[in-house]
Amino acid sequence: MEKTGIKLLVEFGMCMIDDNDISDSEREKIRNILEQYISSLITYEECSSQLFKFVGKNDPLIRINEILSEGTEPIPTPENSENESDSDVPQMRKKTRTWTIEEDIRLLAGVYRYGPDNWKMVAKYLGSGRSRSQCSQRWCRCLNPCISKRTWSEEEDKKLLDLVQRFGTKAWTKVSNLFSNRSDVQCRYHYMQIKSKPIKNSGLDTINATPIIEPKSKKVFPNILLLPSMALLRNPPFWNNDLNPELESFLSLFKT
Repeated sequence: MEKTGIKLLVEFGMCMIDDNDISDSEREKIRNILEQYISSLITYEECSSQLFKFVGKNDPLIRINEILSEGTEPIPTPENSENESDSDVPQMRKKTRTWTIEEDIRLLAGVYRYGPDNWKMVAKYLGSGRSRSQCSQRWCRCLNPCISKRTWSEEEDKKLLDLVQRFGTKAWTKVSNLFSNRSDVQCRYHYMQIKSKPIKNSGLDTINATPIIEPKSKKVFPNILLLPSMALLRNPPFWNNDLNPELESFLSLFKT
């Protein structure tokens, strides 16, 4: 688990570094620097100095240090919020509580300690009244550094349409698993985009693909449609439930 945790933290740090002006060899050197710090082979100051040489900032180190510095005491459950950690089957639909920066850092620390499969221990470590399923979904859909935040390619679009034709519009987890680097929400939302505006000169069959919005369905995912989460970590003012105005306009097309 230790090697897995180190790898996750390294990739988390790399997500905070822009790709444009950094070569593959430089990125590999930065990975090694972060890994050495996480493994306590170099000091914070040494790691910071080396990062500045490559990228001119040490933001990844600051975030990683916050995760490594998390203690053992879980976050207290907020007032007027029912603790759901003992049950992943809610009795009735409730308004989703916005995830805070503190909770996300704590969740990342929990995944670093216990791995991305032991959600019972991660939820217990996190606290804040969060359930196993909430922790799992937040990780898989937003915080997992393996999830790509890049623009979808035409090849990915074609693969997405083929998978939706094969599995239908009720199996987004299965569809995302076959991508490996896209979450279920990313797949669902991007499919909605494809269906709402045909892609020109792409050769994709956007007419015969199965529509995502069923006639009687009004379900959307307002809290996590706007990945990328790594950008949110770099830009805290966007940590809220508000939708992007363009996204709100898009979703209004599907309201009945």
